[in-house]
Amino acid sequence: MLSVIVPVYNEEATVGLVLSRLTRLEFVREVIVVDDGSTDRTYEVISEMEGGKVVTVRIDRNKGKAEAVKRGLSLVSSGTEVIAIQDADLEYPPENLLRLYDAYLTTGADMVVGVRTMSWDEITGISLGSFVANKLIAYLTGCPDVFSGQRIIKKSFIEEVGLSSEGFEIETELTMKAILGGYKVVWEKVDYKPRSRAEGKKIGALDFLKIMKTYWSLKLSKGKAWGYGHS
Repeated sequence: MLSVIVPVYNEEATVGLVLSRLTRLEFVREVIVVDDGSTDRTYEVISEMEGGKVVTVRIDRNKGKAEAVKRGLSLVSSGTEVIAIQDADLEYPPENLLRLYDAYLTTGADMVVGVRTMSWDEITGISLGSFVANKLIAYLTGCPDVFSGQRIIKKSFIEEVGLSSEGFEIETELTMKAILGGYKVVWEKVDYKPRSRAEGKKIGALDFLKIMKTYWSLKLSKGKAWGYGHS
């Protein structure tokens, strides 16, 4: 059983469907939805779904994806050993978690990352900057998909390395800390349907600068502050 954290900002059109599909997954213990200061009807939508597996919380102002994830982590039920991070925009189908959870159970990995698979038409539909940045980081790290927003993580791993990110750089931080710290990472292909900035894509040039800063700061530190050489 696992707890799913859903950071959400202005996703009134999709978050309800994401939560409905997550709660139907038998291995999901709870779904913690963190509204990161949305200005649309997102919080109204998730509030109506409160109860059962769904736990909701609202941050008064937008602070960033990583801050929302950290707030969600503070609400995870006692005894939970495995956490999933799930975006609320339907780019990553919630059902992918079944594939990731199976990989976790069979490999005992500290983190299972969903590797996005896209057709050529879908690749050309996303921004050039996003595509180039992802390929650059993948080349530098030797990992197939550093930026993936869908992954399953051992709670103990997060507690050991900590999280210092505020925004979209959280995926880079988690990946780099796992690699440099000697943790076991498994890469599993998942379905993915990217949306354009016109459709509500929120990551921008400033976010990529923060991502690169995170990469180089962790790369140069060699993980000394948070368990490098873990075994």
